[in-house]
This record gives sequence, structure tokens and C-alpha cells, in this order.
Amino acid sequence: MNADEIVSHPALFPAIQRQSRAFLQVSEEHPRLAAVFATHQRWLMAMVAVSLYFRSNPSGSPKGTSTARFFEVIDYHSVASKNTASAFVKEMLNYGFASYGSDIEDKRTLTFHPTALSVDAIGVWLAIGLTTLDSLDGKNRLATFQAAPDGARRLLPLISDGLLKSRAVREPKHTFSLFLWLNEGGIVIERLITGMRKADIKAERISTDITSVTNLGMWLTLSRAHLARKLREAETAGSLGWHGQKNHSVMWVSQGFLQDYMTAQAVKLAIMDASFAACFGPETVEREIVDRSVIASAPTVHTIF
Repeated sequence: MNADEIVSHPALFPAIQRQSRAFLQVSEEHPRLAAVFATHQRWLMAMVAVSLYFRSNPSGSPKGTSTARFFEVIDYHSVASKNTASAFVKEMLNYGFASYGSDIEDKRTLTFHPTALSVDAIGVWLAIGLTTLDSLDGKNRLATFQAAPDGARRLLPLISDGLLKSRAVREPKHTFSLFLWLNEGGIVIERLITGMRKADIKAERISTDITSVTNLGMWLTLSRAHLARKLREAETAGSLGWHGQKNHSVMWVSQGFLQDYMTAQAVKLAIMDASFAACFGPETVEREIVDRSVIASAPTVHTIF
């Protein structure tokens, strides 16, 4: 399915709402991991880091990926600055989501690799997305993926390539984008989506089950004051508001917000679907996994950081 087919599918909203609930459940079960990856920029960096590891270590060894290569790819695709990427790696190492590699060939090169917890989290993210796709067309991508012992190792790099190639993914300009760069902003968006009332889904102002900023931020480590500032920005933009007095009535979300969100999700799901077809379809050959690599197309530098 392409993005146009997905965004026009009549079952997309309930599928996306179930997907958001699944992501929130993961966030509640692993709050630290969710908080680390819950900005758009960190999510993209995580995709790159794990994909580089999968490609450079097909056998799953703890050899690791060089930080120099990771910084290079992040810079090449304008995902983040080197300082931001460096801070991300340090945080991953600090919280046990990554470990130093065991590369003894060149001790001057710092390498790292994702821990089992991070790899498992990526597997859950893939499973949730494939479940959403299956719910739209009745296919069995999830079963095929779960039956392949190396499914994530083969599939994620292709998805990462597609995400990096997509300007719409790298540089979101939608009404909800102000939350994407906020710490735990992804969780805020998922909470807004899950709270939408199906009876109002066609309305210009879609009622939610949220009645206060405190209610919205219940599971966040983000300060209430910071969240309130971002919500005011969204209110000013007309993306959300209150049916009555703020914090004492029902919050609504604009139809434009919802449509922009579903369009963005459709783009990601289409990338996942195309990657799945290339990875598991009958026409798949091993060379496609490497030859079509966007990550591999970034120029190689030999500077030791």
C-alpha cells in the first residue's frame, strides 16, 4: 500500500488509535526507555544507530558500530548536530540502552552497540506497525516477521533508509510538529489520539477524554509548566482547545491536527510496507538489502572522533 491508499482507507483512524494505545502501553511498562526515545529526533537517531549495527554485524556480535560512522550518517541526513548525536550516544550508554563495542582491531575507534533491551524495543515497534498494516488489508506481515529469526535485522535497515530519504519524515511541518521536538512529545501526541471520541471523529473539533493539563501529563516526567506552554502554542495555532473553561472542561483537537497526524503515519506505514515487501517478498534477493541502502550511500570519512 502506498501513502495515498493508506490515508484514504476508511479503517485508518481506528487502526491508528489502536496503534497509539499500543505505544502508550509500552511507554507505561518501560518509562525510562520511552522517555529517551520520545522525541522525533531521538527516534530517528535510534533507527540509524540500530540499523548501522545490524548492517555491520549480521551475526549479532558485540563488535559495535563506530561513533564516527554514526555521527557521519546523522550529519549527512541533517538529523541532528554532532553535539546532539554525541549526547544521545552518551545517554544511551549511561542508561544501559547501549554498550561499548568489543572491537579490538583499532583501539582508537570508539564503538557502541544496542543492548538487548533496545533491540527488543525496536522489535516491538516493528510488530506494532506491522499489526496496523495487517489490520488495513488483512495480510499476515506480522506472522511472517515473527517467524523469521533475523526479521528485525533484515527489515529495520530498509525502513531506516526509507525514513531518511523522506523529507516529510525528517522535517515534519504539520500542525502537531511542535510536540515532536518536545521531550516526551511523542507520548503527548499518542495520548491525544487515544483520547479522541469516535463519535466526533468527523467534527471540526474532536472531543477527547482529557479534562486538564494535569490529566494529560499524568504519566510524564515533563514538567506541567513546560507542557502547558506547548499546549498554549497549539491553542494559538488552532490545533486544540477547550469546550469551556481551560482545565475545567473537555479538551478538543482540531480536524486538521488529526488529518496531519494520519497523513504522517500513512507515510511511515507506506515506508514500512515497501520495506517489508522488499525484505520478505518472493522477489527479494540479499543484495537488495545492501544495494538500496541510503545509509551506505553517505560518504565515508576516516577521522577518528
